[in-house]
Amino acid sequence: MYFFMSKEINFHSPHHLSEIMENSGSFPIVIFKYSSNCGSSQRLEQTLKDKLNSKILIHKITVQSQPILSKKIEEMFGIKHETPQIIVLRKNTVIYTANHEEISIESINACI
Repeated sequence: MYFFMSKEINFHSPHHLSEIMENSGSFPIVIFKYSSNCGSSQRLEQTLKDKLNSKILIHKITVQSQPILSKKIEEMFGIKHETPQIIVLRKNTVIYTANHEEISIESINACI
């Protein structure tokens, strides 16, 4: 079982990203950069729901409605923006990142 955070984060200040970072000190965090007009993003969302085998909090960032947050993530971690994209954090450090066909559920599960 896992937690899937499908409620979008309304990003109005850096506080939200700081909260994500703070939580990564206690447990792994998955950031899922999602595009609402991308079939690959939709398929990955379903795969994450079906195949992750652990409790995990996934922060779904819809890039069309949250471009500021998406950009802040890119700047903070030095990871070029793409969708779909997965970033796994633990203790404020990126321990896995991949996009498009490179995304591996097995690799995500290994991180969590």
